[in-house]
Amino acid sequence: MGFGKKAIFYMIDASKPMFNATTSRLPNNGVGVIITLDARNSGANSNRIEFISNNSNLWTSSVAISAHFNAAVAHDYFRSTFGRNSISNNGDNIVSVINVTEENGQSMDNAFWNGKAIYYGNGNKAFSSLPKALDVAGHELTHGVIQNAANLIYENEPGAINESMADIFGAMMDRNDWTVGEEVVLKSHFPSGAMRSLLDPHNGGSSLNDPGWQPRHVNEQYKGTLDNGGVHINSGIPNHAFYLFVKKLSELRTESSAKSIAERVYYRALTTHLMRNSNFKELRSAIELACSDLFSATPDVLPAAQSAFEMVGIIKPGTTPPPDNEIAPNPGKEFLVCTDLNRNGVYLYDFANAPVTLSNRKIYSKPSVTDNGQEIFYVGDNKRLYQIYYDSTIQKFIDFEIDDNPIYRNVSVSKDGRLLAILYNTEENKIHVYDFVTEVYNTFSIYNPTSSGGATFDVLYADQMDFDLSGQYLMYDALSVISGSGIEYWDIAFLRAFDNAENNFDDGYISKLIAKLPENTSVGNPIFSKNSPDVLAFDYIESEFFSTNYALLGANLEENKASSISDNRDRLAYASFGVKDNAILYDSKDNLDAQSLSVKPLNASKITSNGPENVVLRNAKWGTWFALGSRKLVNTDDLNSITQFDVIPNPFGEDIYLKLYSNFSQSANLKITNPIGNVVWNQNLNLSEGLNQFKIQTNHLSTGCYILSVQFQEGTKSIKLLKN
Repeated sequence: MGFGKKAIFYMIDASKPMFNATTSRLPNNGVGVIITLDARNSGANSNRIEFISNNSNLWTSSVAISAHFNAAVAHDYFRSTFGRNSISNNGDNIVSVINVTEENGQSMDNAFWNGKAIYYGNGNKAFSSLPKALDVAGHELTHGVIQNAANLIYENEPGAINESMADIFGAMMDRNDWTVGEEVVLKSHFPSGAMRSLLDPHNGGSSLNDPGWQPRHVNEQYKGTLDNGGVHINSGIPNHAFYLFVKKLSELRTESSAKSIAERVYYRALTTHLMRNSNFKELRSAIELACSDLFSATPDVLPAAQSAFEMVGIIKPGTTPPPDNEIAPNPGKEFLVCTDLNRNGVYLYDFANAPVTLSNRKIYSKPSVTDNGQEIFYVGDNKRLYQIYYDSTIQKFIDFEIDDNPIYRNVSVSKDGRLLAILYNTEENKIHVYDFVTEVYNTFSIYNPTSSGGATFDVLYADQMDFDLSGQYLMYDALSVISGSGIEYWDIAFLRAFDNAENNFDDGYISKLIAKLPENTSVGNPIFSKNSPDVLAFDYIESEFFSTNYALLGANLEENKASSISDNRDRLAYASFGVKDNAILYDSKDNLDAQSLSVKPLNASKITSNGPENVVLRNAKWGTWFALGSRKLVNTDDLNSITQFDVIPNPFGEDIYLKLYSNFSQSANLKITNPIGNVVWNQNLNLSEGLNQFKIQTNHLSTGCYILSVQFQEGTKSIKLLKN
């Protein structure tokens, strides 16, 4: 540290094989180290988190020592038992944060993994200081392993398997008993003296109302919506299956040897056979496959696993493959919409003739297109919101302004045209979604989910967005910052935005595409495939000291696979799948290094390519491939298909005629709004039996797209209008 200066010692362990001395710049930029930080009794999102250091290398804080020890044990366990290179398997740092409170300053009765680090509270009503429990730490750090392996979604049965895997490997790190959390629970809250028990998930209780009680058989399985569909509750069933597996194996060997076999089987299943949406029956299949992979020559291992799952009621799944959820491609003529090198306009290209100018306006966001190709939304460079609408009567696209407020940054329309996701031109952790049918906005706060089902609100803002085929999930990328470190990164998440069954906004639950990214890595610009709900593509960015490397990756969520489509790139792709999903469009360069749009063929998997990259349009960027045609989407209804009245003509010029049919109430309210809900015309009507026709004068309306809503006593119906 310099002549005459005292040495400073940090709670950083650089002794593990993952440590990279060449690239590390300690203490701030260690690579492959174990670090313990202190939140100093503040929240996980606080800027008060700092290094733990002293001048003597003598450590007196039992909380800090325990947390640091836990991380080292977890590292050593996964490395020595399975050959895993840190939690991520990429040699990334293992970070612990102690003395964490709730955001309101209240003592935190929890420990959690947020995708980057484990955060420890000091207990409150149910627990004492959480770092004292090795199995609790092992549980939370295993969530990091899960997220980097099967990445099981945190809801319903996949979420219960997620929690169970964390319990199992936590128990194997602290392998002298079958309980979890016995060192830190307060008996005033957990009378059994443990948080959970793999030996007996009932844990001294008789029902869900008793703290620590879990079902141990599927006939007791919780079926409600609490706890993300029972992720902490129903994990007792697969937990007990693991215990019974070990017990059966112990009939022919010691319990220590039985645990060694069982943990290897479960790790193999987690890292090789489980998928993002795996349920209990698929867990059984994964365990059976892992038994065959590792112990085919040991005859009692597979029967022991099968017996364990039978005893908890997880029966062998049928051999009938799941139905294919692929939908037929849009049959219409194919186009791409894009902008030029300097974003000076919106252009339409049919892959044969010269591009056609749809707008001369400088744009700020990549255009978003409905599945039928009739509506294109974008934000202008003036931060106003615009739409390009296809008028089928004159077979021409019409560009118009939706809102002249300079407040927008990006926009994405759902495939059926019902929902519009909007980002304002400000730094906020929010996504605003507008429903054209109900003419209602809903604002979703975006966050980073934690292993305990909680959240850390360290997201700065979202950017690129895309709705899935059903319109229920919104995929987006977002910039986050690691509290106290100043490290920023982009990642991809899924927002549960709409419930088609309830015909209303959903709860805003968020899950991650990649729960823990490698160091100095970001992902962004995600896009769904056109015909496969579980396939997507995205940009992958690795930042070195003096360079940035880009790749375009494809991923299959159902199979939990990701592959490179185009690597060794020098720019972001902003990709778009082809109409038939047999090719992908993305930003590239031509042989003169000029900005271009290129197409690359895709293999049958849709996430790999062995074909050449071909330039299709020079001096172009931000391309979206679409077809001008119609098809039935997944669980969606177009606005025009749910109306019970007619509007003639549509598109219209001066006036329109509204025809209402019988079986309605005696009165109605008519309202015309622009696409973001501003009312431009309103009138009450008295209705009579039979056919009712009304003239609406629209000479005061400018050219553009509108929503006509008719509110009856029975409900509201809406239809889109276009004025030439």
